[in-house]
Amino acid sequence: MAYCLYKLIFLVLTGKKISCGNFCVIPMRHLNKLAYMDALWNHLAASILKSGLPLSSLATERGRRYLGKPKMNLSALVLLGLSAASVYGEIIFLRMLCAAFLMSFVTLFAMLIVLFIRLFTTLAIPGWASAVFGSLSIIFILSLILFITAVP
Repeated sequence: MAYCLYKLIFLVLTGKKISCGNFCVIPMRHLNKLAYMDALWNHLAASILKSGLPLSSLATERGRRYLGKPKMNLSALVLLGLSAASVYGEIIFLRMLCAAFLMSFVTLFAMLIVLFIRLFTTLAIPGWASAVFGSLSIIFILSLILFITAVP
């Protein structure tokens, strides 16, 4: 279940579907391009995806471990997932920047709706408008800070 969640988060953040591991056959003619990729040391599968090299996959049945127990605990697996995502750092940064920008406009629009309801209708419950407006103000300020500090 966690692996499916990882694949979904990776797809949302990068726009790429990752479903391969470290066991691969790479033709000699493609090794030069792959060898000069900066992130190859960090995560092989994500680097191969980012390289743009032609891929073909072969579905295999996962075998049983012959000896010992897995050495990957939850924190090691999370770090491995973050390593895969870091290969696409610039794409993730751009998507997060767009999300912060969009969030600031959505909260600003919601704040205007709260003001409209409070000032021009009788629908507002006493204290409701100020509590919602204050909460939306915090979200708006945080999204603006994220957007402003991220832009060089």
